[in-house]
Amino acid sequence: MVEGERLTPDLEAALELLAARVHEAWVEHRRRRGWQFGSVRDDDARLSPSLVPYEQLSESERELDRVTVRSALEALESLGYRLALDAPASSTVSREHLLAQADRMISQGQPLPAYDITRRFLEAHPNDAAFRLCNARALRRAGALQSALRMLDDLGASPDEDGERRGLLAAIHKEMFTRDRGRPHVHAADHLRRAQQLYKDVFEESAGTKFWHGINAATLALLLGKKSEAGTLARRVRTALGQNSIGDDYWRQATLAEAALVEGRFDQAALEYRKAAALARDRGGDVASTRQNAMLLLQAHAADDRDAAAIEAALRAPGVVLFAGLSADPEQALERRFPRAVENDVRIVLRERLAAVDAAFGFGGAAPGAETLFLELMLERDGGIATAVLPWPRDQFAATHVLTAGASWLRRFESLLGSATRPARVHHVVNASLGVGVDGVLYERFAQQLLVGLARLQAATLGTDVVPVVVWDSAVGAGADLGARIERFHALGLDVRDANVIDVRPMLEARGRRASIDRRPTPSAPAPAQSAFSVMAILFADVEDYSRIPESRLPAFIEYFVGGLANHLALKPYKARNVRRIGDGLLMVFASVRDAGLCALDLVEWVGMHSEPGADGETFWSRLGLPRELRVRVALHAGPVFECVDPLTQVVSFEGAHINYAARIEPVTPGNQVYASEAFAALAASSPAEGAEFVCEYVGLMSLAKRLGEYPLYHLRRRG
Repeated sequence: MVEGERLTPDLEAALELLAARVHEAWVEHRRRRGWQFGSVRDDDARLSPSLVPYEQLSESERELDRVTVRSALEALESLGYRLALDAPASSTVSREHLLAQADRMISQGQPLPAYDITRRFLEAHPNDAAFRLCNARALRRAGALQSALRMLDDLGASPDEDGERRGLLAAIHKEMFTRDRGRPHVHAADHLRRAQQLYKDVFEESAGTKFWHGINAATLALLLGKKSEAGTLARRVRTALGQNSIGDDYWRQATLAEAALVEGRFDQAALEYRKAAALARDRGGDVASTRQNAMLLLQAHAADDRDAAAIEAALRAPGVVLFAGLSADPEQALERRFPRAVENDVRIVLRERLAAVDAAFGFGGAAPGAETLFLELMLERDGGIATAVLPWPRDQFAATHVLTAGASWLRRFESLLGSATRPARVHHVVNASLGVGVDGVLYERFAQQLLVGLARLQAATLGTDVVPVVVWDSAVGAGADLGARIERFHALGLDVRDANVIDVRPMLEARGRRASIDRRPTPSAPAPAQSAFSVMAILFADVEDYSRIPESRLPAFIEYFVGGLANHLALKPYKARNVRRIGDGLLMVFASVRDAGLCALDLVEWVGMHSEPGADGETFWSRLGLPRELRVRVALHAGPVFECVDPLTQVVSFEGAHINYAARIEPVTPGNQVYASEAFAALAASSPAEGAEFVCEYVGLMSLAKRLGEYPLYHLRRRG
């Protein structure tokens, strides 16, 4: 679902170095021409606020330099050149910048791309302890706690003089406590005690200088009911911090605030948290971690509403915005839904709305009109991250949706999403159709489902909610497409508040435009009546090492494996719309991602249970003359597919590119595991009812079979 290729880890690191060099060269060029630093740009006076070191630029300004370098690197590669590190010194520099880049992404609340960077580096350098720790940090922030634990376990009892490994291990146990408390038959407090002891050990070993470990030890002591110990630890942390200047160090300031909250000094804590938030800038992920601790402490203190509200307001999560808005009509249209006359008015109000919700992550389409304007404003924000979902490939979308609105909209579209000669400025572009597309309306609706799910996945990593923002015309309603999207927001439990609905009607009337009677936007063409395309969840599975089964044992395999599985699944409440089996391959199509996910988990659990050895050391399978352990690989995907009656078999069948895509995920899936596509994970997240019983944990960008390219995959497990 990702358009375009990513640079290798070494080139990603070189990208940051070269971007800094590009900026330095630009600064030098400007200074030679008489330019000086100024807080406001003034071309006549030759003043610019960007005449500062690269590190002091905003994230959006640094991204412009990266775009310049990335474009040059991609152009070189397209001409056949291959860039490779040669000198050992370069490799060292590359490593440090790559590590810093991953750490920065984690701080910003982007653990998934940070995980991809560290995973790729570890493929070439598997014993690099610093990258293993960074990889585990990314997994922890993404909510993949068991995977993070496995990464730390691989480090074993390696030296930990600075306590970072134990501190991270403690953080994971703390989050396991948060996740598991209240669940029956789970001893969540064991996680809490382990975490508190780990934090305390590192703090004591450092003679009280490791303030981050100390404040966590204090916080967890209070949660364990050790109020006296918590207060003592908090005072020691405050003393240690008092001996050093806080400056602009976010973590020192946040620690000072947390110490006050441990001691129950709520007003002081709120004041200190506000100071920390002012230092956070684009560190949404770090603020989310701080807020999690604060919420635990407020519950432990049973704080009243006033005290809790003040602290919650100080640590408000950065906004995750889901956008829907009016599109620009073709140039020849007599009446336009999004006329140029109101564009600047909408820009002003929309910019204010994004600032009011502190928008850090934006999810929208890329149609000309309000959607294009939204993406531009997201990229304008300091550290703003924009994701665009298209119903079909970029160039096809430009031809069908953008070009008809005029050449100026096409230029803005290409500036955002790239073209054959320029890279995209939008951080993530998702193509809902996998390069194909038959039913236009269906793929547009599917793209909207993906948008909601992707926004909710991002919000979950920050511990916040999605904020829908809408631009519409109250005099004529939202129109067929936009109205359906707003209704879908409500149906999925998203709160479309009046303050976040921007109405263009008053803007039009203020400019003297005549309000036509019953002027309604032209809806998208409806799907043909005979269309049999619909969004389905797809399960594809096969048996590892099926070829090792002797032909003489195939009757046993069919009777006990295939037959046993059929009997097991027949008892389940969910039913597949279609089942096909060829040899060890199994294709099942479901009407919902919930049913497909539960079936996948039941399948691997049933197979795994029969692979457990009994008292005699034999397994169920080995007693039948089959391999001792049978393992299945299960892949999940979701997307539009075509339903038909197969003329040869006269049974219902499902066909299409999305069926093939699911089959390409299965070969890269480990045995007795379930891997899911980004589309499946997004649809599971889009509705609370769909994904309530399982969790999709990020695996990373994986190269799929048959040279299909790299796509983000998720590991499916039962919730809890």
